[in-house]
Amino acid sequence: MNDENNLEAAEAELVEAEHELEKAQRDIEKAESDIKKAIEEEKHPHQFEVTVLYNGVPEVRREELVQRLLEQARHAFGPINNPHLVGLFTKDGVELKDDQSIEASGVKPHDVLLLRPSTVRGG
Repeated sequence: MNDENNLEAAEAELVEAEHELEKAQRDIEKAESDIKKAIEEEKHPHQFEVTVLYNGVPEVRREELVQRLLEQARHAFGPINNPHLVGLFTKDGVELKDDQSIEASGVKPHDVLLLRPSTVRGG
């Protein structure tokens, strides 16, 4: 009878240990997933700063349109003559398209953009 009780106790402990092991494995999987997300966010941050030369450092989100950043820049710089005639340019002189997202336009964290007269805008 004593052996039977010992066996039942051992089986109960085994079942509990298996449950704890399963929980630990789920915890490890979640931790690994969280680490992967953190690494991805570090590589491709959802929100980041860019510098628009003149007087501002607006924060942008990758999915926002360039148009929104352009509006922020116009607002940050105060009154601008013919604001509808200015655009955002890379340091290499490439004008960003208003209807593209920040990400699609190739803007990266800490990029420097220029606010200057556009060659294609008209009023």
